[in-house]
Amino acid sequence: MGDFKDPRLRRPSSGLAGIVTAFLGKLNLILAVVPAFSLEGEPLRRVMVPDPVVVAPGLTVAELIDGYIYRHAFEFFPVVEAGRLVGSVSLHEVRTVPPHARETTRVADILRPMTRDCVIDADASAAEALAHMQGTKRTLLIVVDGPRLVGVIALRDIMRLVSLKSVLAGTAHGD
Repeated sequence: MGDFKDPRLRRPSSGLAGIVTAFLGKLNLILAVVPAFSLEGEPLRRVMVPDPVVVAPGLTVAELIDGYIYRHAFEFFPVVEAGRLVGSVSLHEVRTVPPHARETTRVADILRPMTRDCVIDADASAAEALAHMQGTKRTLLIVVDGPRLVGVIALRDIMRLVSLKSVLAGTAHGD
């Protein structure tokens, strides 16, 4: 076998720069392959994960790891206090806390506060969500209906829809 030099298949360098480069490469490749018309009019509610598992800001990082990350095998959680969405926490933030400080550090100390970049309206289309992800360099968004948390949408959820539509379109043509 010869050397295959497709830059999209090379392993990124280590560290944050490598992760960002790999993410941007993957997102740009997906956007180049996915026809925008295949997602137009597709309601976000069809592909989002409704009623996500949420955590409270008062949890310790140790409680978050044991009671949520390991239990549910999720890497991301919206943070809700008194019924109000206040932010999110992911493995990225958890990894910033040294193991010896996890019993005393609270989710409130490490959460990412809510910004427009990390949310999308539940009435948006899947195409709008994909464009929002591209514009903000995020692979996961919190879906809201007004002030209310209603779900989460990940890039993989949108890609699953594209894949299903592609398979069904092929079937309709006798492929």
